[in-house]
Amino acid sequence: MDPSVKVSEQVVKFQTTDYSPIVGQLKGKNPDAVVLILAYPEAAAFLKQAKLQGLDVPAYGYAPTADEGLIKLAGDAANGYHAVSLTKPSMDPSPAMEEYRTALKQYAPKEQPSSNSAASYAAAKAFGEIVKTIKGDVTSESISAAFQKAGTIETGILPPLTYSAQQHLGGTQLQRVVVKDGAFVAEGDFTTPPQVKAQ
Repeated sequence: MDPSVKVSEQVVKFQTTDYSPIVGQLKGKNPDAVVLILAYPEAAAFLKQAKLQGLDVPAYGYAPTADEGLIKLAGDAANGYHAVSLTKPSMDPSPAMEEYRTALKQYAPKEQPSSNSAASYAAAKAFGEIVKTIKGDVTSESISAAFQKAGTIETGILPPLTYSAQQHLGGTQLQRVVVKDGAFVAEGDFTTPPQVKAQ
């Protein structure tokens, strides 16, 4: 968004577990911030090593890292971590998230609430609402037609999902989250990311 910002890339081998040399290299670059495009176990390993080596800059991630598994693995090194999430935080006090946690406790009592399972729950809920509108046989064709006529579906967990003959993605908004006191908390409401024009 701002062409004056200088960005450099630090390539990391997939499924890296030892982030000691990577954090050391980043410290040498003296960054203002770090953006992690990693799976959450790797992001957690990075955060732990960054704390150990004193790399005290903001760290940001994308939706796959906005999961409670990151906090479990990174511990207090996750505090202050920013990400974007497809859902509200799993411990959000809203009625929809309370319904999700109640269903999780009933049907999967050994599982802990997480953004990933909340997203699956909300997607199944939306799918069920759309399928209920089908008159007659439920087939791949009738499901497709139902989605094309669905309009906007509110789950209270995901952003509003809008489906039509031209709109197949459903949701285009994200929730900003940050780790505070060992839990993801929302920063504002769902928001549409700014459009970036190709250079």
